[in-house]
Amino acid sequence: MPGIREILLFFLTINESGGSFYCHDYLFGMSQRINVGIDLGTTNSAISRYHHGEAEVLRNPSGRRQLLPSVVAMKKDHVVVGEKAKEWIKRNPEEVFTSFKRKMGTSHLFRKPNGGQISPEELSALVLKELKQFFPSTEQPSAAVITIPASFDSVQSQATLRAGELAGFEEVKLLQEPIAASLAYANRLQDSQLLEGEWIVYDLGGGTFDVALIRIGDGEMTVVDHEGNNFLGGTDIDLQIVEQLLVPALQSIGNFVHLESELRSGSGRYAGLQSKLLILAEEAKIELSSREETTIELETEDEEGLTVECIVPISRLSLEPIVRPLFVQTLELVRRILDRNKLDASELSTVLLVGGTTYMPYIREHLASELGVFINSEADPTTVVAIGAAQYASSIERRRSTSPGGERQKGSQRPGITARFGHQKVTQDSEEYVIAELMGDHQVAFFRFLRKDGGFDTGLLSYTGIIRLYLPLLSDSKNTFLLRVYDQQQIELPASFPVVDITQGSYALQGQPLPLDICLEVDDLEMNSTRLEIIFPRNALLPIRKTVTRQISRSISAGSKDRLQIKVLEGDGHGIPEAALLIGNIQFEGTQLSQHLVKGSDVEVTLEISESRVLNVEAYLMMTDQTLKEAFVPEKRQVDVLGLRGNLRQLLNRLREELREAETRRQYEMARLLTDLEYSLMDLADAADGLSSDDVTEARYQLEDQMRKKAAELHRLTAKQEMLRVKESYFHQKRSLEESLRAYDANEDDLQAAKELFAEEKLVLASDAVRRIRLFTERIQNLGLQVKWKSSRYIRYLYIQLKATPASEFLDPSRADSLFQQGDEAFVQHNDHQLRVVLNRLFDLLPKESTAHQGFYGTGLS
Repeated sequence: MPGIREILLFFLTINESGGSFYCHDYLFGMSQRINVGIDLGTTNSAISRYHHGEAEVLRNPSGRRQLLPSVVAMKKDHVVVGEKAKEWIKRNPEEVFTSFKRKMGTSHLFRKPNGGQISPEELSALVLKELKQFFPSTEQPSAAVITIPASFDSVQSQATLRAGELAGFEEVKLLQEPIAASLAYANRLQDSQLLEGEWIVYDLGGGTFDVALIRIGDGEMTVVDHEGNNFLGGTDIDLQIVEQLLVPALQSIGNFVHLESELRSGSGRYAGLQSKLLILAEEAKIELSSREETTIELETEDEEGLTVECIVPISRLSLEPIVRPLFVQTLELVRRILDRNKLDASELSTVLLVGGTTYMPYIREHLASELGVFINSEADPTTVVAIGAAQYASSIERRRSTSPGGERQKGSQRPGITARFGHQKVTQDSEEYVIAELMGDHQVAFFRFLRKDGGFDTGLLSYTGIIRLYLPLLSDSKNTFLLRVYDQQQIELPASFPVVDITQGSYALQGQPLPLDICLEVDDLEMNSTRLEIIFPRNALLPIRKTVTRQISRSISAGSKDRLQIKVLEGDGHGIPEAALLIGNIQFEGTQLSQHLVKGSDVEVTLEISESRVLNVEAYLMMTDQTLKEAFVPEKRQVDVLGLRGNLRQLLNRLREELREAETRRQYEMARLLTDLEYSLMDLADAADGLSSDDVTEARYQLEDQMRKKAAELHRLTAKQEMLRVKESYFHQKRSLEESLRAYDANEDDLQAAKELFAEEKLVLASDAVRRIRLFTERIQNLGLQVKWKSSRYIRYLYIQLKATPASEFLDPSRADSLFQQGDEAFVQHNDHQLRVVLNRLFDLLPKESTAHQGFYGTGLS
């Protein structure tokens, strides 16, 4: 139906968020497609290109291998990347860097052998530069699509973009790895019945795990949902082989003290040996994918300087206890995604395997038996992501170019008429609807479309102000069409049009989803804390943009050091800020204000996320008419070992308080769940205590991830407890009000007010909204105080209680003594009005108790 198609074509990406729209259309002119895809992996990387309607994985000119080990070696000023760098590990491990992808987006810096430091982004850039050399020197790519794990956070995504820029790419787009694999798989098996319906992408690579739920229907592929873990992959199996098999073997034949901790320490005696052992473990793991048994042989020196030769036999059977815990974690994520989408595994069409670790027979066999689903391993798990990236890149127009790119049509050398086109670049349909608007000063009367192969020509058609037509497509191929325009005399006019390329038989990506909720941290003054407010929910399709208006929660004086903080976090938006990950913030001090910022004034916050997960945040202070554009600072992840230990202790203390309360209430099931969580947290605390301050592994990041998940679990468990406490507080205040109404001779107005409040009780309590019940409780409490304050008997009782207070507790004892003299006189004369005045003034002389707002700083945004 042309009406709908036109909307889709002119607004290919539209997201509605609270009334805001993000739109873009494709302006064709000096443009070309990216066509290059890169799988930047933890263990291995690959580069591919889309050429003549197909994606091909390029081979290294040296060695002719498709995969490039993501390994960098440095010796003086000499840098080696790939296979040769990997060979250095066994000889000079201290000169070699591996697994740096797992530290992308963190503050971690690697020590260079000859001094200085290098970041994970810079090391990744060296791998990307090496991949570019797979192209001939005359065809060096200047733009690429680089894949990332779906579970990468926004900071890690930006770090990947930075690596691409450092590698010399003028333009970089990011694509989630499960989506890339899905595109490659769907476009390879497009006639298969397996494509219809829903299926799982199980992506277990060297460093990360992703699982995605894919749905195909009506020729469209959609990512429905996904889960992931950035610190779960083949590297973790290698580490466990080292710690569970190789370390004990070395300790049994040599004199080694604290070998395991020394291996993990950056300054430890055996820091270099760790890399060597990991490579040996990886090689053995790979061998066991095709053999039942293998042997690890190594030679090193012990504490006494004696040479130790160690031979460790390893079998598939001995590897199972090591692989099983990792596999169980992946299976939990698969089942979580199925449960969340109310699916049974039997309803899946297939499970697509991606990532080198899925070559392990144990993974394949147990995944099939646990899920009872056909496991598809037709695609090469190590190259399928690169192929999908290239296919996606073939649909992406270059936004920047230093040279005129793309094939130009005849007659386009001179400036003239230009056009704005709308059409889908890939489709399953046999024809594609194209719409075009001509721009420029022209006298166009006719137009025609020709297919480049000569097999189709519309002939001359009258131009009536806009071009709309269906173009027939050759199946399973790239169709290239040329547009010509003519005047009244049917003379061709000079124009600057690109070719119109439409690939038939391929699946297009219907947007990349957000892996987690994107939230603002805002002040909750009633709770004396902060809370999360969801701006973009998980699985929202990118790109996306939204503007929200919020209030300033406290006044900020111009020229002061007080500041407004606009914090952006990523995580479960229904949880607590401590369980989410800070990905960036805007800090605005009073010294930057043009005038005072008054509590309650408005601030407009605009958040925009590109398809490559680049996050931009802009704030507009309405009261001071100031816009903060360049102030957003992405937060690199920094985990201090001492801070981690402290945070775990705080979380344990909080949990134990909840546990004591559950036991007091005789909530035995709750107590059991909290006890299980306590043991888990104690294990994390023990692991953190075992870390050295210069631990070079990813352990600190893994522990922090697990700590945040445990904090979220504690919040979920105790949310009901908080509701119980709030309801108990309500009923306590209700009983107090009822007693006050009886004891202090309430008047008709107070009795009617109480009756109206009690009438709301059922509706308020049924809402199960903590904040609403708390505010309702305050109304009940205030009415009770109002009833008491009107009573002569109550204020006389209150005065007697206050007079028993020691004089030293008043801020001004002499002033208090004077007021008590006035109060005594009013008390004797039964002057209740004067007695209330005295009471108020005496209360002002008492030290202020901590209130809901004292000691709470917050963000300044509510």
